[in-house]
Amino acid sequence: MARMHQSGFLLLSLVLFVSCDNPTSEIGLGLLEEGIEPVVTTVNPTVFDSGTLRDITGAVPRMLVGHVVDPLLGAIVSTGYIDFEGAFPEDNTSDLSNVQLELGVDYVYGDTTEAVTVDLFELTEDWPAIGRRADTVLTVGPLVTTFTFAPTDTLVTVLLPKAWVDGRTETLRSADFATLFHGFALQPAGGNAVVGFRAERSRLHLRTTGDAVSYLTVRALSGIVRQSERSAQDPLVTFQDGIGPGVRIIFDFSTYADTPINGAFVRIFADTVSTLATPEHFVRPLARNLQLVVVSDPDEPVILIAQATLSDAGAYRFIGAGLRSFFQGILFGDETFEHLELRAPYLENSIDAILLHGPASQQRAPEDVFILSP
Repeated sequence: MARMHQSGFLLLSLVLFVSCDNPTSEIGLGLLEEGIEPVVTTVNPTVFDSGTLRDITGAVPRMLVGHVVDPLLGAIVSTGYIDFEGAFPEDNTSDLSNVQLELGVDYVYGDTTEAVTVDLFELTEDWPAIGRRADTVLTVGPLVTTFTFAPTDTLVTVLLPKAWVDGRTETLRSADFATLFHGFALQPAGGNAVVGFRAERSRLHLRTTGDAVSYLTVRALSGIVRQSERSAQDPLVTFQDGIGPGVRIIFDFSTYADTPINGAFVRIFADTVSTLATPEHFVRPLARNLQLVVVSDPDEPVILIAQATLSDAGAYRFIGAGLRSFFQGILFGDETFEHLELRAPYLENSIDAILLHGPASQQRAPEDVFILSP
């Protein structure tokens, strides 16, 4: 795993906020002697292309369910897994009148006018969610029910069949419910949208003749599969959260070996017009927040060195002391890594997308800017 370089140069780290016209504006030039102009140099990546993305989708606030055929990015299907915990009141001896699954909607990608149909299955075994990735597939039992809703709904309520409730009454009322019940799988059966259900707004609601109790979400997971490839967008490079592609970045810093730097930032330009060009009533959300991470080994955790939000001008600017410190370590030969990579914050759990200008784009190629001592 890469290790962060700590040196005296960290005292000169600058939290950079730069304008497109003047990279040295507003970067804290007071740290240099008065009247001394810094040297600004730009390094373009030797590699900036689509790569694999092993996204973590377990134990996050949103579960994705649905099937979408995106004319630009291909077909994607997501199965959601959700489990609940709760305690049925010991003094409530009334019969269960009904059980409802309530799902709070907070995200949609795809056609907002076509209804979404979902098959609901009961899961047959316990499953951990923490650290689970988008390629996870869990074993399901028999079909419980099928339900349909509009992607624009804010709350989806599913009345579970009486036969299922009668067969699970003992489990539903048990003090060991969290151990005996393993949750549901939600598999898309129709529609042209992927919908996000918010975990804290989703519950299993039990009603009796005289009372009601809610079991709250304890874990959720999204299993995402790409069923068909995206169309070519050369010279643009595609990033898509959840399923990929990710974006792999490699710079050649050999020219600046052993060079001290006062600051650094990475700037990447997006083509938001092309990304947002969709058929009528089709929503393709932009990946507005991206992270720049260091990959040392595909099987080891990555190291976050900077985050950026898409600006109104259509650019991500990755800045900060952590990024400068990492690049300083590279220049002094104190860092080893495989490549840099773009990812979305995993807690946001989406399939948001963005088309990025690659090295072949004139005047909008991705760049790493160093602020050098004069």
